[in-house]
Amino acid sequence: MNRENQRPLLAFLWPQADRNAEVDDNYRQVRLIRVPNRSWVRLAFLLVASVGLVTLAGSALLAGLGAGLVIAFLNSAAIASATLALLRGWTVGTYVNDAGFVIRRFWSTRSGPWSAVSDLVFERDRLLLVLAGERIPTTVSRWSADILGNEGRYHQAADVIDRWLRQR
Repeated sequence: MNRENQRPLLAFLWPQADRNAEVDDNYRQVRLIRVPNRSWVRLAFLLVASVGLVTLAGSALLAGLGAGLVIAFLNSAAIASATLALLRGWTVGTYVNDAGFVIRRFWSTRSGPWSAVSDLVFERDRLLLVLAGERIPTTVSRWSADILGNEGRYHQAADVIDRWLRQR
């Protein structure tokens, strides 16, 4: 296989613009782009949590093999729950494309078209989208793990979302 066409194993976690597509007025970005990108703080936490989960899951499964069916079931349920929580942690963030936005939080997901967004508002160091009078908080915050300690990333992320809104 050609090296240019290879994709990372978990490419859905890092959506990127199609590098081979034509860039003209007819081009439409359909893949979701995360704003801002994951910082080293979030990546370090998620990678350590992933390695830790794999290690603990293996240990728990081996320890539960001789303990009986109930213990094996409880171990499996705990491992499955932790795996689902970790996978959700990898997908948390604010995503945009030409059609609209998706805001994924740990317990909820909100999405909508850009035509429904009337304005962007900054409130208590967080960017909010205003939809028909309702204020939806994004994950773009000065205290987010993706932005913490980097004022420029906060303004850059807000500018990117503002540009997507104004262009649509």
